[in-house]
Amino acid sequence: MALHYVADLEDAVASVRRSLGPGGRFVFSVCYPVITSNEGRGHGRRADWTVDDSFVRGPRERPWFGSTVVWHHRTVEDYLRVLIDVGFRLDGVRECEPSPALLADDGAELERRRRVPLVLLVAASIEG
Repeated sequence: MALHYVADLEDAVASVRRSLGPGGRFVFSVCYPVITSNEGRGHGRRADWTVDDSFVRGPRERPWFGSTVVWHHRTVEDYLRVLIDVGFRLDGVRECEPSPALLADDGAELERRRRVPLVLLVAASIEG
């Protein structure tokens, strides 16, 4: 959950690629782009999500636990393209749908969390 803080994603991913040998794996998660698309909405328990400027890449200032942080908004395509461009093979993508078993005692919370993806999980590797 850190690459959305990194301004130069291609440089960071290329650095990971250079540090891994054949068969090496790179697994990462980021805030889902529907979350990083909207600037300055705050944090906390949300009842709605606004997707705004989804294809306008770049920094978004956000309040975060009493401070302001910068998230770099990218599309899902941007994350996958960078992996492929620097030489990774894409192994899997998960949108981390909430588990009904984990929220079995709170149906309203399960429904709230199923409205929008919060986390993007990606696995890639180097041909070995």
